[in-house]
Amino acid sequence: EHGRRRADLGDLLNGYQDTALLYVAAKLALADLLVNGPKTSKELATMTGAHAPSLYRILRGLVIIGICFEEEERFGLTQLGQLLRTGVDGSLSNRALVSGEQYMGAWSGLVHSAMTGETAFAHVFGEDQWGHRQRNMALSEQFNMDLNEETARSAMAIWPNAVGWTASTIT
Repeated sequence: EHGRRRADLGDLLNGYQDTALLYVAAKLALADLLVNGPKTSKELATMTGAHAPSLYRILRGLVIIGICFEEEERFGLTQLGQLLRTGVDGSLSNRALVSGEQYMGAWSGLVHSAMTGETAFAHVFGEDQWGHRQRNMALSEQFNMDLNEETARSAMAIWPNAVGWTASTIT
């Protein structure tokens, strides 16, 4: 049992890597680019302006966490990866963007918060989250869209007969 607990803890410690991979996938809109079928890392690099060898390694990481699959040097989107598409019900693309651009950095200041009582976010970004979002409108829009999408998901869990509810229905 000790071995299992150690492996579980190892997975938890590596969680930042998964978040970083999901952030890159969302930032480059890889799910949207793969919706019509598998592509090579070179094709995706050309489409995104990314460095092909680096993108290949990121895609391999996305395979490991179940977002993509790889067959014959081409990468495709898994069912789980579909949740990173933009503009579809249930999308977590905005959550991935906000997590990568804001939450990961803020959490890196948690020791400072524990030692001083100051918020980690203000320590890392030099201002509170609301001021930071006011100065970064794209991030603010992603944050608001994520909240709207989460509200729609919650509403569907509470009222499953409310078919057709989306984030835009709630706002």
